[in-house]
Amino acid sequence: MDALEYSSGKTYRILARLTGANWLIRHDPGVDGVSGKPRVTYSIAPSARTTIKAALADARERERRGSRFRAHGPRLPPSIE
Repeated sequence: MDALEYSSGKTYRILARLTGANWLIRHDPGVDGVSGKPRVTYSIAPSARTTIKAALADARERERRGSRFRAHGPRLPPSIE
């Protein structure tokens, strides 16, 4: 959130969309033993790894060529957007 200067609300909406699109898996292990707050973590879904790797390779190639445009992955289904 800090690096992108996104609010927590925006970040969690993005995480929810990626989870709904089966790109991320949400883990709810319970309460953090140190702070006592709920601790939610996410991992990349195995089925999304190939797509993510391809998008990163495309972005690196565009950057290498000096493109000012961002690489975009596949669009999320309308129900997720």
